[in-house]
Amino acid sequence: VKLPKSKIIESVHYHEFQKRPFLLVNKDWFDSIWNASYSSFALIDAIGVRKQLQTDGFINSLKLRKLKASINLLAFRHRRHLIFSFADSALVKINWKKIDLFGYKKEYAPEELLVLSKKICELYKKHLGFESYVIATQGLLEDHQDSLYSKSLFGNHFSLGSLGTPFANLYEIEKAVKDNLKKDVHGPVDLYMSEDFCLSLKLHHEIRKDLTSGKINYQSSINPGNFNFYIPTSIDEVLSQIDDKKRKDSIRWRFMKRYLPFKFFYLKIKLFYRVGGICGVFRYL
Repeated sequence: VKLPKSKIIESVHYHEFQKRPFLLVNKDWFDSIWNASYSSFALIDAIGVRKQLQTDGFINSLKLRKLKASINLLAFRHRRHLIFSFADSALVKINWKKIDLFGYKKEYAPEELLVLSKKICELYKKHLGFESYVIATQGLLEDHQDSLYSKSLFGNHFSLGSLGTPFANLYEIEKAVKDNLKKDVHGPVDLYMSEDFCLSLKLHHEIRKDLTSGKINYQSSINPGNFNFYIPTSIDEVLSQIDDKKRKDSIRWRFMKRYLPFKFFYLKIKLFYRVGGICGVFRYL
C-alpha cells in the first residue's frame, strides 16, 4: 500500500515516549484502503522440465493427463481459489478484502494458499517426478475485479486481473532468486514469499521475527528503492509453525458463514409451523 505525500496532513512525534511518529492522513485515502479489494498469488514452478525435454525430447502425455485430472479435483475442493495450470507450472489466485461484514481476520487465510500450493507441488512430484518451488505474494491490483477472472462472450478470452504489485512481484522475486542462487547468496528452498505476505501469516511473534531476519532485498520496477524483500524458507516449516487455533477458527468461520444461512432458513420454517400450530390451538379454544 502506497501513501502519497499529498495525502499526509500532519506528522506528530513524541520524542520521549516512542520511536515512530503518528501520521494524520486524508480520510478518503484511509477509507479507500479498507474498502479496496486485494489479491494473493502463488506461482508453483517445477524444476528440471527443460533439462528433461533437452534429454528425452518429450514428457509422457499420459502422466500429463493424470496431472491435469488431479489438479481438477484439487480445484473442486478449493473453489475459493483460481488455478491456472501449465505443463511445468501453475498460478493460484485468491481475492480478499481488508474489511467486510464479518472482519477480514476471519475471512482472510493466506495459510490456505500455502496449503494448496504444497498440494500442487506434491502432484508435480507424484505424476511427473519433478521437485518444485512456490513464490507467494499479495497486494492491491490496479485492474481489480470482484470475480477471480472474467471470460469473453465466446469463451476464448480470459482476463485474470493482474495489473499491479503482487503479480509483477512474482516474476521479480523469481528473477532475484535465480540470480542469488548463482551467486550463492542462499541455497535452494521450496518457498520464497514476499515480506508482507509473511507478515500476514498467523505466526507467533518470535517465529515471524526469525523468518524476517533472513529476508533478502530485490529490485522492483513498480516499487523502486531498497524496501522490497523476499524470504527464502521451507513451506513445511512455515505450515508447522502456524497458530493452529487461529487457523481452525478461520476455517470454522468460513464454514459457518457459508452454511449458516441454510440453517437459519430451516429454523424460520420450523418456527413458522410451530407458531402456526399454536395459533390454531388458541383459535380452536
